[in-house]
Amino acid sequence: MSFLRKYRTLLIILTILPFLSSCGLIDLQPPWKRRPKKQRRIKKKRARQADERVKQVSRDKKQEAPVEQVAQPIEQPKQMPLPVWDYSGAAGPSAWASLKPEYFGCQGRMQSPIDLRWSRPTTTRPLLFQYRPSPFSIQDTGRTIRIEPAPGNMAILGAESFALKGIEFHTPSEHTLSGRRFPLEVQFFHQNSRGQWAVVSVFAREGAANQALEAAWSQVPYQKGVNKTVSDAALPLQTLLPGPKTHYHYMGSLTTPPCTEGVNWSVLNNPITVSKEQIWAFKALYSQNNRPQQPVNGRSVRNF
Repeated sequence: MSFLRKYRTLLIILTILPFLSSCGLIDLQPPWKRRPKKQRRIKKKRARQADERVKQVSRDKKQEAPVEQVAQPIEQPKQMPLPVWDYSGAAGPSAWASLKPEYFGCQGRMQSPIDLRWSRPTTTRPLLFQYRPSPFSIQDTGRTIRIEPAPGNMAILGAESFALKGIEFHTPSEHTLSGRRFPLEVQFFHQNSRGQWAVVSVFAREGAANQALEAAWSQVPYQKGVNKTVSDAALPLQTLLPGPKTHYHYMGSLTTPPCTEGVNWSVLNNPITVSKEQIWAFKALYSQNNRPQQPVNGRSVRNF
């Protein structure tokens, strides 16, 4: 008992020292390990702030509603598609029939164009044009210039009417007259109510400027494949036709794939005139876009 009385105060002190240390009232560490009180407070404050930030982020994530992520399409640069067929190279005329199954007709026996041998006309065949100045659309197709006049223009071949669907240009000419080739050939595509094609072809030689080409060439779009509608100007279609309408007639095909046969061809043997500048304006776009001549293979070719 005397021992307890003697060391009671010491025992009480040793008992409460850990409690005081945990409360931060005293520091039981050795002097060489002790930190200043201010430094310890800063450390504790930073620890509390870090814990608070972690808790806040956790609360924010719980409160956020899920947002549906929609993938935005990536805009690709516009490119013109590569041609399936062409007028030269590996996809040129000699390979057309093998490029696609639907082009197999390009090796048929009634193909166009051909050489038209001169012969004296023996009879007449009605070839009338009901063309009028018309608004039009024009397109650089990537292989030629195509003009589509407004509906209402007709050609009467024999006793049947064909509606004008489009006009295309080729340089040099696809057909020849007894071996003579012209710098430009204008082809008028017509179709009847049964879907049959009739093409009227006109040669062009260098001379005076043509009024219709003057109006058309100035409207050619800069970008290929773009169809431009011209509604504030009328295309004088009659100026693309010669005066005399004597012509050669034969049954042939389209001169571009799929080279469909059964086309009614009327090739006028009197050319129109176009200026040198108009010829070179087209050649600047397409220096050569004509199909080589095809065998006649015994077909009837008559001059009316």
